[in-house]
Amino acid sequence: MGRKISCTLILITAVLSFSCRYTQNIPVSINNTPPKAAVSYPFGLPDTGQITGYTDTYGEDSDFTINALSYTVNNDGTVTDNVTGLMWQQADAGEMTCEKALLYCEALHLGEYDDWRLPTAQELFSINDLGAINPALEIKKAFTEDYEELYGADYIRELYWWSSDPRADTDLRAWVTNAGGGIGAHIKSETASAAPGKVGRDGRVRYFHVRAVRTVVIPHIPATHFTNNGNGTVTDNYTGLVWLSALSRDTYTWEEALACVNALNAAGGYAGMTDWRLPNIRELFSLVDVTKMAPCIDSSVFDFTTLSPYAKPATHEAPGAVWSSTSMFRSPPGVSQAWDLHDISSGIVSYSQKKAAERIIFVRGGY
Repeated sequence: MGRKISCTLILITAVLSFSCRYTQNIPVSINNTPPKAAVSYPFGLPDTGQITGYTDTYGEDSDFTINALSYTVNNDGTVTDNVTGLMWQQADAGEMTCEKALLYCEALHLGEYDDWRLPTAQELFSINDLGAINPALEIKKAFTEDYEELYGADYIRELYWWSSDPRADTDLRAWVTNAGGGIGAHIKSETASAAPGKVGRDGRVRYFHVRAVRTVVIPHIPATHFTNNGNGTVTDNYTGLVWLSALSRDTYTWEEALACVNALNAAGGYAGMTDWRLPNIRELFSLVDVTKMAPCIDSSVFDFTTLSPYAKPATHEAPGAVWSSTSMFRSPPGVSQAWDLHDISSGIVSYSQKKAAERIIFVRGGY
């Protein structure tokens, strides 16, 4: 039988402080009945695709399926994401520089359409399937390439896809996803064709590919992205998700983070709601504004002041990191890892060992 958890949530001058003494596998009763949507939100967030369980503690990514991955193959070289409504080029266009990628998409005529473009970072991350790896894509149901047969395992480990978004502080870097499932900003000149025969400072040759996208229906964008609800929560008017308005003061291991939100719900919840959860990595990245840095999340809406300064210390623990509920695919026993917002200064999505101490934020909704 698991021991009990005590978890208190205190709101002091608009900053939430989580105090949670962790124990294991507390039985909880949580209301998970999806509420009926009162309004229509312009941007649906697809599920991460993770269906494998990695812990007995309730609340990991695979315990929830919200907007399951769903694609329609249009049999004309295109595929439609039924959650976001975006239409994608089904076949990978191959390796090229960022500049050539932009020109390629602008000139592309595919499926009787000529309004193709390079996807934004948020759009590109939306097709990552965290229930797969190398590549983290829906290869069997949506996209066509057998990457291992075409390129080999060594190539795939250095495989990335361009977005149209530069990093906020420099046009020399662009946001890219990688075959492992993460996203971050890389130097544009790192791709193989930018400097043939040249390797990076780490001795690696990288290959940046292209997959074009087009908007099928132009969504209505609310004038206000976030609404402060005046009760310690914030509503994202783009996705419909409701967030706590501040990050925890304390840090937790991944298991402790799951236990803490379970204890919160069991004790009566917060702001009248008892279906709070640790966000999956897609939801967590939806908070990132790639036009901002230090922090990469709107600090006029969310309180992230407890993370200053943003410099990562010379230890495994990263004060600028925030846990998601999503485990690293096939994370082996003994080195179990989970996805996180690895650096809240820049917005990079990576992963850490679950025993690392990171901050947390809770979310609800999205159904």
